[in-house]
Amino acid sequence: MRLPFILPKAKRISLEEKNDPNTDDRVLSLKFPFIAFLILFGAMVVLGLGMSIFEEVIEEHTALQYTLAFILFFMFGSCFIIAFISSVRVVVSDGKIVEIASNKGGKVQDWLLLTGLGVILVAYACTEGSKGNPKGAYPLYALLGFIMLRAVFRSTLKPLIRGIAIMIRRKHCTIPVRAEISRKIETHKELSEETKKLYEERQRELPQYFDKIFVYDYCCGDQYYRMMINELYCIGSENYEYYDIYIDPDAPERYMIHGHYLFKVDKDEIKNSAILLFFLLIFTSPLWIMKFFQFIADHV
Repeated sequence: MRLPFILPKAKRISLEEKNDPNTDDRVLSLKFPFIAFLILFGAMVVLGLGMSIFEEVIEEHTALQYTLAFILFFMFGSCFIIAFISSVRVVVSDGKIVEIASNKGGKVQDWLLLTGLGVILVAYACTEGSKGNPKGAYPLYALLGFIMLRAVFRSTLKPLIRGIAIMIRRKHCTIPVRAEISRKIETHKELSEETKKLYEERQRELPQYFDKIFVYDYCCGDQYYRMMINELYCIGSENYEYYDIYIDPDAPERYMIHGHYLFKVDKDEIKNSAILLFFLLIFTSPLWIMKFFQFIADHV
């Protein structure tokens, strides 16, 4: 199985598959209606007002105070998680997932999910801490550790592995081939007639998206191959019809497009991951500095 950050490869197809006009393309997404956010926000307001009105009674019961605070923060964090779920779409073609992306196009922005989980886990750690249970903070530590390790990986090991893979691919891909477009896969659900009518009544333009998945086919010998590239990464107008690529004569499913985004190290990801790691280290410094000195005191 190819890791997501390793270079793409084409798929072997038969002549029948190449000429088959029948395709099953679907876009899967779970969009929560705006009313769901309003209900959740309203519940938060009601709970907050209730805690304020009955403040004296709640303060007499510490466990109840922390439980209600946890529920409040849980609902707040859930807003971020619901927003994340609503922002993700999955494109399926012929029963296989070909793309998981943001509704706005491009990579999934998982900061909403991580923020929501962080809010909930901080509230949980505080609630358990009020009961004298330090283990309640372990899930939060695990989340922070995951984010930091991922940032380290994305800023060091991932670009190194990808850079080596690009060098090897460039060395072996020497035969020029033209990959011609076969079809286009829609990456957004078609608007309903009611929605189109609503746009028309309000004299608004229908939203347009330029992130279709282009399907290209090429031939080597008697074997056909198929590759997919998102419209976002087309580097020239001719790419709406074809790509001039280079393939590996010993493994024709391996192809190379010189100067293309898919065959470059993502410098922005390295920079952003390094910045995130820096701020996380500063943010968590009181914790790990305290643990460090405690370790020194216990073992020296």
